[in-house]
Amino acid sequence: MQTKPLKQPLELPFIPKNSVSKVLISEEADEEINSLEKMGIFCVKVQNNPRLLPGLGSHADMNYFHYKNNELYCLNSVSAGEWAQNFSVIKIKKPESKDYPNDVMLNAVRLGKYFICNEKTVSKEILDSVYKDGLNIVNVNQGYTKCSVCVLSEDAVITDDISIYNELKYILKDVTLVTKGSVKLNGFDYGFIGGCSGLIAKNKIAFCGEIISHKDHNLIYDALNRNKIDAVELKKGCLTDVGSIIPIEEYVI
Repeated sequence: MQTKPLKQPLELPFIPKNSVSKVLISEEADEEINSLEKMGIFCVKVQNNPRLLPGLGSHADMNYFHYKNNELYCLNSVSAGEWAQNFSVIKIKKPESKDYPNDVMLNAVRLGKYFICNEKTVSKEILDSVYKDGLNIVNVNQGYTKCSVCVLSEDAVITDDISIYNELKYILKDVTLVTKGSVKLNGFDYGFIGGCSGLIAKNKIAFCGEIISHKDHNLIYDALNRNKIDAVELKKGCLTDVGSIIPIEEYVI
């Protein structure tokens, strides 16, 4: 009798150790969801949050933040379904709104012992956990922190935000700066490099579109090659910001 493969929440956010079994992704990312599901990855389709700006309401990196293990934060008005039965879901108290900075309270990046955020905009509940765990806070000007960071590993990222680049280049081994403007975001002039990507295995990253469409595609390819990461393009055409592909569960090997 064949047994089902074991699955577990990622120990730390964004960076799986094995193949990913479950991700958070916008319900509007139809092509991307179809491609991921063909790979056997369960997609939690983040529903549109009417309290956020149109075009951003269903973005995973606006509605949720995976902090560690089964600890998952969500916006005040958001509820989690059956998919979250193995997670401890913590709602932040302050209500979200369309107005910045009350739309980016969960928009941050944890890389091991480092927590990258704008301290003025990230939620108090998350910051309390960060202080309790003794993480090193890297304060940046950009409130849309996760949107602006494509995570490759604990020591390597690609970013299109200069304030993030200027802080991380001194503490991480590999930080690549690319220009803004090549990532599509419906309803806005452009999207962000973090919002169109996400790791789906230790050495495999998914992109919502074709890397070649980015003005600095050579820099992206070089960063992937240096870090021995394979890219999977989930659809044809321009890179599209869908609010990140956030891995939350992986297979146990």
